[in-house]
Amino acid sequence: MSIPRSGCTYARSCADDLRMNPAEVDRVLAIAAAAAAVDGVDHLDEAARLELEHRPEGVTGVVNENGFVLVTGSVLAMVVRPDRRGHERARALLARVPGGVTSAWSHSDHPAARHLAEEYGWRRDRELLRMVRQPDRLDRSSERSDDEAGTFRTFGRLRAFAPGDEGELLRVNAAAFAHHPEQGGLTLGSLEERMAESWFDLDDLIELWDGDRLAAFHWVKRQPDGPAEVYVLAVDPAYAGKGLGTVVLEAGLKRLEGFAVQLYVEADNTKARRLYESAGFVIAEVHAHYVR
Repeated sequence: MSIPRSGCTYARSCADDLRMNPAEVDRVLAIAAAAAAVDGVDHLDEAARLELEHRPEGVTGVVNENGFVLVTGSVLAMVVRPDRRGHERARALLARVPGGVTSAWSHSDHPAARHLAEEYGWRRDRELLRMVRQPDRLDRSSERSDDEAGTFRTFGRLRAFAPGDEGELLRVNAAAFAHHPEQGGLTLGSLEERMAESWFDLDDLIELWDGDRLAAFHWVKRQPDGPAEVYVLAVDPAYAGKGLGTVVLEAGLKRLEGFAVQLYVEADNTKARRLYESAGFVIAEVHAHYVR
């Protein structure tokens, strides 16, 4: 990483000196991969990876022999290389954090990260759960109640995403995640970025229509080098309480038969957690979000 010019401090005024270049992005990804192999968790979330892939000039940070600190928007990501941990190296990286940081994720809620957060005055405000389901989980569709079966017949127009559905999908997503800081901000541009990823398959984005109105959708994600995922599941609030979440969840899980499946859900979203637990998902990890 280039060293700031003499007299320049690590603050917003130094943003030009701290922008990632392609070589630095490669180093960041290599360090993240090494840490994931040791820790069993990816310390770079999808939002950070997409920024590094599509808009690296908008990501600020420092990468050196100890690890890296990155800021995307106002969110901090920090990883210390597995072979350089200890000896105050995390604090040395934190000392070089660019200005404007207001939040950070601790993926897997590591005790060392918790200690640093407390030491630096960061407040824990959210928990995100990673839940998993093993591939030998039996299909529960035959256990659907009579009420749920009736709902399925009434709102039975299940089909895959088709070009032209973008507006309705974004409408339902915005309504379903109106209070979610990350998912609720999905735009046409960010939707198109995700659809351009190598893992995207039209048939993995399953929609449930009520006439010409999208009532719910379930987007599943399959990757050759990782677990499958309940990527996004959203129900239009106007259809709440009709069992449509169960319908689209089961439809998506049929696409993932034979896969180990994971998903992420807010810890305080008890309704969604009950839905996923009923489908055989159990909590595997806790991810903690901090603000200051």
